[in-house]
Amino acid sequence: MRIKRFFIFALIFGIISCSKKEYSEKDIIEAFVKHGYFDFKEEQVRNNLKKGLINLKKLDKNFEIMNLKGKLVKSPSKKEPREFYYPFVLKKFRNDYLIVKVFDYSIAYESGLRNGILKTINGKIPSQNPCELNKEIDESKDLKLSFNDEKADWSINLKKEISVFPFVWSSIVDDGIAYVNLVSLAKNSSKFFLNNLTNLRKRGIEKIILDLRDLSGGDYLEAAKIAGYFSKNKTTYHIKSSKKEYTRDFDIDENIFSDMNVVVIVNKKTALLGEIIAWTLKENGAIVVGEDTANQLYITKMFKVGKDTAVIISVAKLFPPSLTDINGPIITDYRAVYSNYKKYGLTYVFDCDEAFLKAFEVIRKI
Repeated sequence: MRIKRFFIFALIFGIISCSKKEYSEKDIIEAFVKHGYFDFKEEQVRNNLKKGLINLKKLDKNFEIMNLKGKLVKSPSKKEPREFYYPFVLKKFRNDYLIVKVFDYSIAYESGLRNGILKTINGKIPSQNPCELNKEIDESKDLKLSFNDEKADWSINLKKEISVFPFVWSSIVDDGIAYVNLVSLAKNSSKFFLNNLTNLRKRGIEKIILDLRDLSGGDYLEAAKIAGYFSKNKTTYHIKSSKKEYTRDFDIDENIFSDMNVVVIVNKKTALLGEIIAWTLKENGAIVVGEDTANQLYITKMFKVGKDTAVIISVAKLFPPSLTDINGPIITDYRAVYSNYKKYGLTYVFDCDEAFLKAFEVIRKI
């Protein structure tokens, strides 16, 4: 299979090479020498390039060449349809389902939906099969819920709403245990993360399930701060390169959650910053559940090498606090796969998520 892929790749590059050159060999060599993560000499790059573009892949596995002219651009008239969700999540407790999360500022919240015991859904007792209940909720165009919030019984009619998920959201799922979903590593994500966990700790939380599935790019400093919160010695990950301008170490002032017990959920789409956060937490004692990660710790950058042509090369690599040079995915401590996971979506019943269930089982034993 590998040999077959190699020949297909060679054929593609051969076609590009045989066509009229729309790239500058000098610019390609310069990009490798001046910006490459690896310390290449000009002669080394030139010799590989003489043998064909495919040979640059041997120097940098992330090397790609692309025609900017032919780059697909989405038409403004073909916008991605917005998805709608019911803004709540359930967790099974014995024979009942608890509403454990209602998103703030949602129409449902403003209409009176609160945490409590779910009594009926569409006039029926909820199915004891979590995935059947999850499917019923997902496929319902509207819902009628009755619930008890420990003060009284309430009924409410709901419609799906436009999904606007915060950078971080959390929910208490058991005594002393909370689930935290890191949705985005945008600017100020670390502050939202800090606020979430500070509030959870005030409510007696000592253990967290941190969901990093599908998490990849974002702000490097935000990722460093979040990883550093759990560090035993105020260290976090590093960015290393043979070029000084791409190298970066981070100073961490706060490690206020270093005493928390953490189980991290990852999947095959956990890459780059999501992956290095998981590695950092693993080095600080966290247990990892899910499936092997993407093995994508290189930072790549695009450089123009012609009027309508650019190359992508590795300029730096992420290293955990130990500075171990990682060349493989995170091998999870416990394997569990939930194929229907959506980063910007909801599984309405936690108990339908196999990865969450395994993480919950593990953290209860810590």
